[in-house]
Amino acid sequence: MRRSATSSAAPNTTCSALELLYPRATSSSAWRVPYCGPPSPPVSNPRRLVPSSSPHLLLKRSAYCPRRLSPPRRRPSSMEHLDPHALVTRFDDRLKEHVDAYLGHDVPPQLHAAIRHAVFGSAGRLRPLLCLAVAHSYPDADGDLALSAATAVELIHCASLVHDDLPCFDDADTRRGRPTVHVQYGESLAVLTGDALIVMAFEALTGPSSTPHAISRLVPWLARATGPAGGIVAGQAWEAEPDVPLAGYHRAKTARLFEFAVMAGALAGGAAPGPWRRFGRAVGMAYQAADDIADHAGASDRLGKPVGQDDAHHRPNAVRREGIRKAMRGFEKALERAHRSIPHPARPELPAACLLILRKRVLEWFPHATDTTQPRPAKPPRLWSQSAGELTAHHAEREPPTRVES
Repeated sequence: MRRSATSSAAPNTTCSALELLYPRATSSSAWRVPYCGPPSPPVSNPRRLVPSSSPHLLLKRSAYCPRRLSPPRRRPSSMEHLDPHALVTRFDDRLKEHVDAYLGHDVPPQLHAAIRHAVFGSAGRLRPLLCLAVAHSYPDADGDLALSAATAVELIHCASLVHDDLPCFDDADTRRGRPTVHVQYGESLAVLTGDALIVMAFEALTGPSSTPHAISRLVPWLARATGPAGGIVAGQAWEAEPDVPLAGYHRAKTARLFEFAVMAGALAGGAAPGPWRRFGRAVGMAYQAADDIADHAGASDRLGKPVGQDDAHHRPNAVRREGIRKAMRGFEKALERAHRSIPHPARPELPAACLLILRKRVLEWFPHATDTTQPRPAKPPRLWSQSAGELTAHHAEREPPTRVES
C-alpha cells in the first residue's frame, strides 16, 4: 500500500518482512522531495526566460509527479511464495533429473541400483533446504544455480553416509530405515557408490546453469568442505586419533558442509557469502550435537539407524564427554546462535523456518523425553515460537543495516 509523504497514521501492523527489517528505508521520510518554491509560470520560451541555475530545471520530473515518489515495487519472482516444503519438492524433482541424466545405459546395473538406493528414500534434505532457503531469501535469486548447488550438497552428504556405514567404520546395518548399501549390494559396490556420488556432486556444480564465476568459487568451497583439511575426510580421520578436540571434530565432520550449503545459497541469491558462514557453522554444530544425543538416548526404530555406535567404536561424543544436560544446552545455544547470526535478507523467515524444522525433528526423536534426558531451560528461548512470522519479528528487533542495497 502506498503511503503519503505527509501521512501520520498509525504504523501498519501487517507490514512485510522488508518493512520489518528496514524501517528506516521504508518510512515515509525517506521518500520526501525538498520544497524548492512554486513552479515557474508557463512561458513561451523557458530556455530564454528562466535562468539555467533555476532549481526548477534541476528537479527531476518525479518532483512534479507525487505518484512517482512511492517506494519502487520489487519485480515479482517465480519463487515469491515458496515455503520450505515447496522448496524441498522442487529440489527432489531436480535431484531425480540429475541422477537419471547421469545414470545412463553405460552404468552397470548393480551400481545403478546402489546409487539410487543411497540417494533416494526417507531423507530429511535439511542441507539442500538450507541452501535453497538462503538463496530465495533474496529477491533476485538464481533458481537454477541454487538447485545445482543444493544437488551437490545432498550428493556429497549421501556419499559420506555410504562410506560411514562401511564395516571399516561404523559397520551399520540400517540407514534411513532401510538396509545400508554395503548390506544390500556388498562392500565393494558400496565403496564405488560413494566414490561415484562425489564425482556426481562436482558435475552438478558445473552444469549448464552455472556461470564460470560461480564455478570458480563453488568448486573450491566444496573441495575444502569435503577434503582432508578441515572437511568431511578430516572429520572421519579424527576418529583414529587418541586425542580429539570435540569442537574441531564436529565442525569438520558436519558443520563444514552446512557452511558450504548456506554460502552457496547466498552466492545464488546475489549476496555476499561471507556473512552466512557463521549461520551455517552454528546450524551444523547444533545438528551434530543433536546427533550425539540421539546416538546416546534415541531409539533405532525412530531414527532409522543403529544407536550406541559412538560408544561401541569409542568415538568422540558430546554426551560421553559433557553429559546429557550440557549436550542439550549446547544444542539449544547453537540454534540460538544460528538465529542471531542470520544476516538481513529480504525474507529472513525462510532460513529461520529451517531452524524450526530442525528442532521439530529433534523433538520427534525424543517424544517421551523426561527431565533427565531433555532438561527444559528455566526461561524458554524466544526462538521457539510456533511460526516463522514470529521469528521474523524477533529477527527484526536487531539493528538494521545503515545502508540498503537496491
